[in-house]
Amino acid sequence: MAVRNRFLAFFYRLLLLIIGGYAVYLLYSFRSRGLEWFRSFYYFDCQTLLVAFIVVFAEVIANAIGLPKKTNGVVPGVWSPILLASLSYTLFDLVVYAIDIWAKGGNFFQGSDINIMLFSKIIFPALYLADYLLFGEKGTVKWKHPVFWQLYPLFFFAFSLLVNVVWQQGFWAVDFFNYGLFISSNAVFSGNGGWNGVVLCSFLAWIGYLLIAYLTVFFNGLYAGAYRRRDTNNII
Repeated sequence: MAVRNRFLAFFYRLLLLIIGGYAVYLLYSFRSRGLEWFRSFYYFDCQTLLVAFIVVFAEVIANAIGLPKKTNGVVPGVWSPILLASLSYTLFDLVVYAIDIWAKGGNFFQGSDINIMLFSKIIFPALYLADYLLFGEKGTVKWKHPVFWQLYPLFFFAFSLLVNVVWQQGFWAVDFFNYGLFISSNAVFSGNGGWNGVVLCSFLAWIGYLLIAYLTVFFNGLYAGAYRRRDTNNII
């Protein structure tokens, strides 16, 4: 199921691009003022939003080129696996941030301008998901695609583990598990100076990302009718 009106899709995506650009500006300007030991999350947070903005920009260009054609045809856009990969990163970033805040007993909007979280974590992701649901091509993503998508978050997990060695920066995640900010009474997480928690939660986050990625593939096929039961009585 998809809306086939190319003019409607173009103006929607143009609005999404403007909102995404504003969200990128807000998030980058805020994170760039953050302390050095916070940068491991800063890189994934900002780059994920930037990737989504680039994908939407490509959608707008493709959509604009296709405007002279029939408005009720398939709405032009980027290759569906690329769109769903970016969407899965965006949703994963939102889930991880929400879990992190919940684990520390904080507020979702705590510690930053409310507009930053509102645009980068709520408005843009919601409209980005709606862009796929309304105008995205369905049924062309295969189960093998998330295997390639995971290279991006795995790179950032590896980066977060190496940032202390490569840049000689304080590693906030170690203190997070070592000094009582999470589960310091549990040796499984606080052992080895906090590194147990870093490695275990990175692994769990990776498993969580795979779950989100494969859920997007499942729903992509579901919306396309791939799992619909066929009536064998009508087959000649």
